[in-house]
Amino acid sequence: MMKTNKLIVYTVFGSELVRAVTEEDMDDVQYLMRTPHSVVKREFTTESEMKAYMQGLSDSSGWMESTCIDNTDCFGKSLIQFIEKYRIYKKVNV
Repeated sequence: MMKTNKLIVYTVFGSELVRAVTEEDMDDVQYLMRTPHSVVKREFTTESEMKAYMQGLSDSSGWMESTCIDNTDCFGKSLIQFIEKYRIYKKVNV
């Protein structure tokens, strides 16, 4: 059986949590993540699926507050480590 690498996107929902992530306020982030389903971890098998999901989030701007966590900067990496350590997410496989 061939092992496939999944592409993972962490998305946060809710205006206060989005603000805290955008402002890189880890204290507020940790407090606000207690809200059920405020963090969603989605796994994709292809880059096109991942890009379509992210475009859908962008297109829904104004309908709901959300942002994807940037896993390329220091804050994003530490936030993902925190999320994984405490399993603070709803996991969705696509």
